[in-house]
Amino acid sequence: MSVKKKVRVSRNRKKAWRKHTDIKEIEDFLESKQFEERVGITHSEAANDDLFMIEKFGDDKVYQEKLKNAQSKLFPVVGESKLRNISSSLKLYDKLNPASNVPALLSRKQNSDKRKTIYNDDSKLEKYWNDHKEAIENGKQLKESRKQEAIDPNKTVEYYDLWNDNNNNNESNEAEGVDHDFIPPKPVIRVPEHLRQKPSLLPAVEVPLGGQSYNPDQEQHRDLLVDAANTEAQKIAEEQFWIKKVEKYYVSKEDAPNEQTWIQEMSQGLGLFEHENSDDNKTEIVTDPNEEFVQFTKLVRNEKKTKQQRRRELREKMVRRKKAEEKALRIKENEVYRLKTIKRQLDEHEERIRQRANIRAERHIASMYKPKKLSRHRFVETDLPLNLPNELPDSLRKVKVEGSLLEERFKSLQKRNIIETRVPQTIKRKFKLKKEVKRRHRDDK
Repeated sequence: MSVKKKVRVSRNRKKAWRKHTDIKEIEDFLESKQFEERVGITHSEAANDDLFMIEKFGDDKVYQEKLKNAQSKLFPVVGESKLRNISSSLKLYDKLNPASNVPALLSRKQNSDKRKTIYNDDSKLEKYWNDHKEAIENGKQLKESRKQEAIDPNKTVEYYDLWNDNNNNNESNEAEGVDHDFIPPKPVIRVPEHLRQKPSLLPAVEVPLGGQSYNPDQEQHRDLLVDAANTEAQKIAEEQFWIKKVEKYYVSKEDAPNEQTWIQEMSQGLGLFEHENSDDNKTEIVTDPNEEFVQFTKLVRNEKKTKQQRRRELREKMVRRKKAEEKALRIKENEVYRLKTIKRQLDEHEERIRQRANIRAERHIASMYKPKKLSRHRFVETDLPLNLPNELPDSLRKVKVEGSLLEERFKSLQKRNIIETRVPQTIKRKFKLKKEVKRRHRDDK
């Protein structure tokens, strides 16, 4: 057995006394003393009958009842409170009992018998039964059917080897509807309806115009040329429009501001130029020292209203309110004679709603034939492939291919909103490439 080594510490200060002195026995004694003071009786002064009890009859029920009766006589229970199991002979718990002889006020409780419910009112019960009769009967039938299904011995559950590859009757069992409790059913994946709808009503391959044939009709070829010319004229007009807009703010190189014009602008008002010293530009402001400035202030009279004025204002307010109520009642009564007008207004309102709905539907259908804005780039149609009159071939061997099939397919995907509008990307460097010759490749001569 190892003996605990005694710790040697310096005890020349009170701090060391408190830190290294064992006072646990003193604390336990004081705690037991305080507990006895709280309880009101000490172990040394208490009698043996209060501390101990001699058991004579064992744990039989008769003894337990007698013991309970004896305890109730010796230690009466304190009222109908939480202290019913605590003896009243102790001085400490006597302080918890009410000292006043005045009874406490009871909170007013709601009399539940006055409220009519299906439990105490036959008329309400009859009405509830008539309203919920079918639901209650259906619930009972469903409950009984479920019980019978649970007890039903004819219910067949077929088991088979899940890992056996030679089991050929799986498909037949699924077709017959055999229940396999250990196999979860396949989840039904519901696809949203909008995924089934096409993003555009345009055909995948558009039929070319008659004027685009290698041997077109004369009128169709002329109409095609007119459409191409109008499209080109529209592009030119738009380009000219933006050129005119830009020319307003365009400054040539000679008229552009430079350092000299900037210095001249910043030196304005300093008297460095001749046009600033001319007599025409000199203006003198003559002030009269004897002139007095008088500031007029509006005097606000803060007089308190008299009782007579307040009563008069109140009477006028009541009269105005009464007139407004009479006018509103008169207008409400006269609405009866406006039934035809009101009906006509409602019909017109409904007609406007129908017209707007039709317009919205037409716009929606028209938008299905146009490309939508799916990116920040605007969709641009390709130029219409055509041949001029002098380019029309007289033989199939001289036919020239106009346009690109790959570009036409790519533009068709964009036009039908299958992919977003894209443009060729050009990578620009933010900095210049720095060329440096390595030392081993440098030719030092």
